Amino acid sequence: MATLNVSDVTVFLSAADETGISLTVLGHHLRRIKEQGVCEKQLTLLHRSGVDSDFLEAVRAGNLENVDRAIFRHVLGLSPKGSVVVTHSLNTADDPYTPNNWSIEEHDKSLGTVTLEKRSDGELYLNGRMVTLYLDPEQEKGTVGGHKLRERLKGKMVLNATILDYLRENPELIPDSWKGKSIFFWGTVYCDSGGYLYVRFLYWNDDAWSWNYYWLDGDWRADNPSACLAS
Repeated sequence: MATLNVSDVTVFLSAADETGISLTVLGHHLRRIKEQGVCEKQLTLLHRSGVDSDFLEAVRAGNLENVDRAIFRHVLGLSPKGSVVVTHSLNTADDPYTPNNWSIEEHDKSLGTVTLEKRSDGELYLNGRMVTLYLDPEQEKGTVGGHKLRERLKGKMVLNATILDYLRENPELIPDSWKGKSIFFWGTVYCDSGGYLYVRFLYWNDDAWSWNYYWLDGDWRADNPSACLAS
């Protein structure tokens, strides 16, 4: 069984969230805990978690050799051993890939340079806000036309195709929950030589993430959500 030492605890706990819960309940254990290099604020996270009493007592008493590393990380909501949350930086104002020598009808650059990361909950975050999959009410009940949906998405923080391209190149960022859906990136709208408009989408193609496009004269179903930032 992998075990923790004091330096491990210091590093792991430094990533824990702030908490304002009273530490009174820990009482006389605190002095000994401090001597082992575990601060009061951070130990409170363990106390609040309702973990097995033997586990908690081992940490309180400083018997770190008896604490399982994986359990400890899980309690703190940290990533499993060996995994590191990597933050990616991307300028969303950069030009996206343009298929078929089309022109770009619209490209939303308002987000500018952003950070992307996939957190321990498996979701994608942009500038610290979760990327959600939006469905128009008509999509939830049946279908909605592309032009109507485009109008209804105005005012929402939709992601553009530059982000789609980056996710294709860095598929480890893409949530598994997106599989089985066609995720549309409405921040970029393309126009072909005939004047027809298109939006690109991301989808899971058997064993890899791929992309395609769909014209706005078509209908959007419940499995065709729009990638947006949570409000």
